[in-house]
Amino acid sequence: MRIGGINDMLKTYNQKKVYNNSTVNEVGKKRDEMKVSGEAQMFSKILQAAKKAPEVREEKVNSLKNQIEKGDYQVSGDKVADRMLNEFYFERKS
Repeated sequence: MRIGGINDMLKTYNQKKVYNNSTVNEVGKKRDEMKVSGEAQMFSKILQAAKKAPEVREEKVNSLKNQIEKGDYQVSGDKVADRMLNEFYFERKS
């Protein structure tokens, strides 16, 4: 049995295909979209404001330094004890 026309079949496979560029361009025009909730936008603004704020409140530090130097700074033992107990309680709870 003889198979003929192999050269014609090979020509078919060797042809360069030309694609319509309009479909490629249409895909390129589409863009991803992302919607951010109002809560996320608000959180972002708060985070940016917090980043801009100084870590140390200079006014408070200077005020306390002045009070300590003058001997006017009074520490309440009850407040200190309350804060220590609260810190201990919250650390154990976590």
